[in-house]
Amino acid sequence: MKYYVEQRLFSFFDKFDIYDENGDVAYYVEGSFLSFGKQFRIYDKHNNQVGYIEQKILTFLPQFEIYVDNIHIGTLVKELTFFNQNYYLKDSDLSIQGDILAHDYKIMEGDMIVATISKQWFTFGDKYFIDIIDGFDDIIAISIMLSIDAVIATSSNTTTTN
Repeated sequence: MKYYVEQRLFSFFDKFDIYDENGDVAYYVEGSFLSFGKQFRIYDKHNNQVGYIEQKILTFLPQFEIYVDNIHIGTLVKELTFFNQNYYLKDSDLSIQGDILAHDYKIMEGDMIVATISKQWFTFGDKYFIDIIDGFDDIIAISIMLSIDAVIATSSNTTTTN
């Protein structure tokens, strides 16, 4: 399944619309406004919550708890690397390999690519494409993308230029 994810502009907190390959809204995401750490709730087109993501605070490297249908799937952890943006999902066989520019990612289950994530260049707001193989959970892939976007947004907000 292919999805196109677009962040809504002019919102006080993170909001994303997730479109299927036909251009219809399949999911939408609402981020928290007043909380310690990022939190996201993922809803299907019928307004049912199907996923939840919560950033763990006070960790050396970014970590996000991922829930699908109120079941804890695992903790996404950013690896300490210098050239690539890599992550892994604790208590699973999933790893995420990113490029040095933080725009393209592969979600791996063992040696098999189960999803790819690409961030669009030169856009207002964040825009992503997600391509998920049949049989892999869409909400897990979307949750990983949202978590990575939160890491990128947080790191770009804390960097300064002199």
